[in-house]
Formats: sequence, structure tokens, C-alpha cells
Amino acid sequence: MDTNKNYITLLNGQRVRVAFTLEAYQEIIDTIGQSRFDQIAAGKFDPEGYKVAYLAIIRAGELLDGKEVKLTTNDLGRLISLPQMRELRKAIIDKPAEDFSETMKKVMSN
Repeated sequence: MDTNKNYITLLNGQRVRVAFTLEAYQEIIDTIGQSRFDQIAAGKFDPEGYKVAYLAIIRAGELLDGKEVKLTTNDLGRLISLPQMRELRKAIIDKPAEDFSETMKKVMSN
């Protein structure tokens, strides 16, 4: 990760913004489902699920910068280093899955 925690530089040199927004969360849930996301957030190893989540976080960050993302989950397999994966994973599992789900339910009900 760069000094600015909101950006990462992919292995191809492309610098992308990352943000775990409600749009990113919704994209993840729409793609892999709530229960699978909860398992990932709880620490279950799921490489394909991680790639979906990472792409959603990158896509949300880039949208905040007014950019379109043309990466695929397959691209991420080639373009993200293991240390970057660990850092992005922290963005997902900073809170237990149950806490995050409850927070989202509160946000969505207001």
C-alpha cells in the first residue's frame, strides 16, 4: 500500500484508489451472497471471493475519483501482490462479519 492508505499500486504500475463503500458492499453481496461474504469477513480462506471483494473495493475507489475500472477478477490474480492482498483483506475483516452485517442493516433501514 502507498503512504496514502486509500491507494495501491498494482504490479503493472497502475495506481488505483480503494474504498469500502456501500456500493462496494452491495456489489460483493450481489456477486457472492451475504453468507459467503460473512464467511470471508470472519476469516475463511476463499481466493475467488477475495478477488470479487477486492475488485469491488477498487471499483468503488476509482469511481470516487471519477474513473472507470476495466479490470476483471482474473486480472487481479496477476496484478495484486500478497502484501497488498493482506492489506485489502484487513479492510474487509476489521470488524467481525456479524457486526458489519448489523451495521449495514441499520444503515439500510434508515
